[in-house]
Amino acid sequence: MVRRLFSELRAALRGLARHRGSAATAIVTLALGIGSNTAILSAVRGVVFRALPYPESDRLIHVSASWPKGLGNISFPDHAAISERVRSIEKTATYVSRGSVALTGRSMPVNLNPGFVTPEYFDLLGGRAVKGRLFAEADDADASGTAVAVLREGVWEREFGRDARVIGSTIQVNGAPHLVVGVLSRDFRDLGLVEGQAPDIYFPTLLLPSLMGQPPRTEVFRLFWEVARLKPGVTLDAAQAELSGLARQLETERPGTHKGFGLRARTLSNRVRGSFTMPALLLLAGSLFILLIGGANVASLLLVRMTERQSEMALRTSLGASGRDLFIQLFVETVTLCGAGGALGLALGYGLSRLLSVWVASNASSLLDVGLDAQSFAAAIGLAVLAAAGVASFPSRAARDTDLRAGLARGGRTDVAGAGDLTRHVFIATELAFAILLLVGAGLMLRSFERLTTTPLGFDTSRLLTFRMDLAGARYQAGGARSQLVSSFIERATGAPGIESATIWGPSMLGNATWVINVTPEGRPVDRPDAFTPVFRHAINPGGLGNLGIQIVVGRDVEMTDTADRPLVAIVSESAALEMWPNGDALGKQLVRATAGQPKMTVIGIARDARHRQRYSLQDIADSGLIAGLRPQRDIYQPYAQRPNNAVTFGIRVRSGTSGAATSLQAIAASLDPNLALSDMRYLDDRIAAQEQIPKALAGLLVASALLAALLAAVGIYGVVSNSVGRRIREIGLRVALGADRVRILRLVLGRGLAPVAAGALAGIAILATIVPARRALSVDPSVALRAE
Repeated sequence: MVRRLFSELRAALRGLARHRGSAATAIVTLALGIGSNTAILSAVRGVVFRALPYPESDRLIHVSASWPKGLGNISFPDHAAISERVRSIEKTATYVSRGSVALTGRSMPVNLNPGFVTPEYFDLLGGRAVKGRLFAEADDADASGTAVAVLREGVWEREFGRDARVIGSTIQVNGAPHLVVGVLSRDFRDLGLVEGQAPDIYFPTLLLPSLMGQPPRTEVFRLFWEVARLKPGVTLDAAQAELSGLARQLETERPGTHKGFGLRARTLSNRVRGSFTMPALLLLAGSLFILLIGGANVASLLLVRMTERQSEMALRTSLGASGRDLFIQLFVETVTLCGAGGALGLALGYGLSRLLSVWVASNASSLLDVGLDAQSFAAAIGLAVLAAAGVASFPSRAARDTDLRAGLARGGRTDVAGAGDLTRHVFIATELAFAILLLVGAGLMLRSFERLTTTPLGFDTSRLLTFRMDLAGARYQAGGARSQLVSSFIERATGAPGIESATIWGPSMLGNATWVINVTPEGRPVDRPDAFTPVFRHAINPGGLGNLGIQIVVGRDVEMTDTADRPLVAIVSESAALEMWPNGDALGKQLVRATAGQPKMTVIGIARDARHRQRYSLQDIADSGLIAGLRPQRDIYQPYAQRPNNAVTFGIRVRSGTSGAATSLQAIAASLDPNLALSDMRYLDDRIAAQEQIPKALAGLLVASALLAALLAAVGIYGVVSNSVGRRIREIGLRVALGADRVRILRLVLGRGLAPVAAGALAGIAILATIVPARRALSVDPSVALRAE
């Protein structure tokens, strides 16, 4: 048997060598299908199934606050309540990573991204110290004690040369001393990456007020995220039920701050990877279509070869070969061909997977591990074997059905109909239907992206240099200190060479608004959970809106006289005004904050709508299916002098051809405060392009999949038509000799080739036509349907 198999293998290789063109086409077609599926299978496993790089990650959950109109962060007292009252949770920690701090006491301040965590955070996520220790419970319990810090290994290496003497020494952060107690390993994957910022240095949460100028850890200070580990055997649903019960208790106990309050739990994996699940599954569907189309093409090519070899098969049968012998011969030939395509495809998939892994880690998230592991590789091999077996079955089955007498009678000729024509036409119709599905889907996505990227933001992004300034520490605690420094910076920046205008913004970065407050018109009942409307809050300077190109349509701009000792004023966007005052009488009305005790704000103007959030967020798509920047956005603008938050962002309009603006701005900041550093400095157009890079790349992959599917379908159609014409040369010649003109010949050939094309197109369109009503049917609420007449 072994000798026979080797003999058949040598014969198969000789046969493939004699038909290099068709063999190469089949091998490359299979390789593309198997290679793309190998890479995408690995990515889907990494996004959907692979465990997170944390201890007992299957028991880790993420908890956030929920409100009638959205989700949000929790307060430190909320964290304490969860830790003390929720019995289904074994251990919990709270964390936040935002803003920047300055490493001072040296020639030039160095910006670092801070993380504020409770001591349990590192234990939950498997953090380990390479030097010293991590936080202890006492570090986060007594604000009068020694302020401590933990460095990331990269910062220890970059700023301190891995000097072990740093452990136990004091460093200056924002001008204040902090004791370094340890160095965290560089392989720790911080959850701050989900929000976009991995910390360089860690502090206990109690240092937030002193370092970041934030209020104390009270109920109204909602800045934290929560991560927890469930007790063994506890389900997510059970934990959610207990958290919902706690939220109702807190709403009763703290009505001033928790009206409409809820707690939402999800698996940590869903929090980290949830926004990537749908794109990964779409890519998987596209790659499977490519594999199916490629397999159909290869099977069609092999059936063509089988038709051409019918005389050979018949002759071998007449010489004593059994149907089993012919089956083995063709099966070995086909498996050899598919094996070569599969091996090349696996090699291609390995390379694509490596490239995809590097790209995802650099541009998407280092929390996503999409590299090819043993399980993914085994699945890819199984897929390749399955594809080879499927492809091999068609010509092998045809060999067993060879008509001996018909084959001998034809000799070297081929007939008009040819064996396998119906099967090949079914293949072509099927792959064309799949290709149409992919092409239409890709076309719709491209149309959405075209709409997305051309929708005006409502402000001018050109030549706008954006950066952040964090005014924290003892120097800026005195009343008016922040306003005075920011005012001086704006005045000097405006007068600097090459600067056209300077605008205060924040506390969120311009183009990526995230800071939300809840407000309602005065006089409206506030006892309902949905009484308050969430709006994006922005702090501005006089003329700031005009600098950005945002028009005030009614009322006035903020003025220099709108200071901290005057009644609070605000400008609202048109969408916010329309929602809260549908009759159009917003001007002069007052706004009430959801947080009890906050002073009211008087509306002095209404501004044109602008889209200050990033236009495309995968998380928004995952949560609600909507593109964030294209939703109606509600904004409120307050004078910075009346709300001088420590986090300030700036938009500096640079004149065309100006260079060195960044250096000039750094020098201005240093002249005002030697310990002050400007962070995250980029042009806004570059920032927005980076925000949209991942979705555009995913769309590009889907479009590439669709184009590849269409190309393979076209190759299949060409093969069928070409083979049909080749087999009918005698017939066509006879028709021409009997007087048939070129139009009739063309009609004959096109009719033969377009029949499966038309069937596939109709099938594809029919599937598309049924998808929307099918999705609608799946979303029907039974209770609503039963009440309908």
